[in-house]
This record gives sequence, structure tokens and C-alpha cells, in this order.
Amino acid sequence: MIFFTKKTKAKKYNQADLVLAVLKLKGPTTTDVFEYMGVKSPSAVIHRLRKSGYSITTKKIWKKTYKCSVVMHQAEYRLITSSLMMGGK
Repeated sequence: MIFFTKKTKAKKYNQADLVLAVLKLKGPTTTDVFEYMGVKSPSAVIHRLRKSGYSITTKKIWKKTYKCSVVMHQAEYRLITSSLMMGGK
């Protein structure tokens, strides 16, 4: 049995933290994925991240969504890291 002797507060993450983590770990991600994860307005969050200094590109694509099997026009976001800017992968 494990006992916790010290109370610790869990860090609260906001939508910008979530979007940034997904872009770093998963790579290019579409609007419907962020909406499925609970991000109400992905474009607004991306805008705030860009204003904070992150380099994020937007590509318009046609793709099936999670909600339905209809092909829709959506944005695909990609975080540009320094290694990508230097020609790496």
C-alpha cells in the first residue's frame, strides 16, 4: 500500500499547452483532431502561440473528419522547430 505524505497540486494545463504538446509529439495535426480533444477554437489557440513566438505553419487540406466520414476542407498545423529550419528532420 502506498501512502502519500505530502499534498501536491496537479498542474493545470490550458488549451495552448495541449496544442503545443500535440504538435511537438504527434507532428502535423488537423483542426478536427484538436476539436475532438476539447480545443474549442484551434485557430485562436494557434494565433496565441504564434504571438508568443512559436513558428507554426498552416496548410489547407481535404480530409475525412472524426465526427463523420465526409471529406471536408480543414487546416493542418505544423510546429516548425529549429532543426527543421536548418534542413533536418
